[in-house]
Amino acid sequence: MAELVAFDIETTGLNPRTARIIEVGGVKFEDGQVVDMFQSLVRPGRAVPKRVRDLTGISQSDVDRAPAWSSVMAQLEAFVGGLPLISHRTEFEQGFLWPHKLFTSNRWIDTLDLARERLPQLKSHTLGAVADHLGIPFPVQHRALQDAYTSYAIYAMLEGIPLALPLSPPPVPVAVPVLVVEEEEEELMASLAALREVQRAVRIVGDGLAFSGPCFVTHIIMWPDADADYADVYDGRDATSGKKFCRVERAAQNTAHISLGQGAYFDVGIYVDGKGSAVETTVVFIPL
Repeated sequence: MAELVAFDIETTGLNPRTARIIEVGGVKFEDGQVVDMFQSLVRPGRAVPKRVRDLTGISQSDVDRAPAWSSVMAQLEAFVGGLPLISHRTEFEQGFLWPHKLFTSNRWIDTLDLARERLPQLKSHTLGAVADHLGIPFPVQHRALQDAYTSYAIYAMLEGIPLALPLSPPPVPVAVPVLVVEEEEEELMASLAALREVQRAVRIVGDGLAFSGPCFVTHIIMWPDADADYADVYDGRDATSGKKFCRVERAAQNTAHISLGQGAYFDVGIYVDGKGSAVETTVVFIPL
């Protein structure tokens, strides 16, 4: 199956004429497997209503130090290109994106229309209601990356496409506090954009070398096959000569996740030693 992008946005309101985007998230899939991800908060230049802050968990300070829409838009356009887009209620995303001439020629697949067609018995066809009916874990809602991921899981299940991925969405990105001096803001935003462009996510099934060389690790996510499964992560090229960094064990249903806050340096490489029948571990890092 060709590549496509599951996509979602969070906004300050429902009307594209008066509201602004505060978060975008996209997950690129090929043959049911994640091949790339893009997520960014967006500085709206206005107050985020309390109901939106309560719904999303995105604070005013989070978006005030985020990059401007013009910067995010350029990165998003490069990430999606001409690939088909999947979203739940596509007209909402289109209302905010098409005025900026973004993705007007892309093919759009609406999982809301698909769910209404395939699951007419449901009283509600919201993203959460459909995911719950299909047994798709959806612990965090109203965040762009998680909603996008869940939209694809719904699409795949309704279309009978084999899922070569865990059903659980990736964890919510951790916002690292940044002190911004007014005259340094433009330089800082450019630096953050450059970091996002080189950030990589590599998934290892069982044992394997995720990356060889110095790097900066920010997240480790493990999907266990059974309660007793775990993954040992080493700074090195194998488990014998490498220095053990941590053990990731099941902390909640379906996933175990370690956020390293402001990150950790690995001098030699990232080696994952998965213990179990089908342990899958994803390491998010920046090569140095």
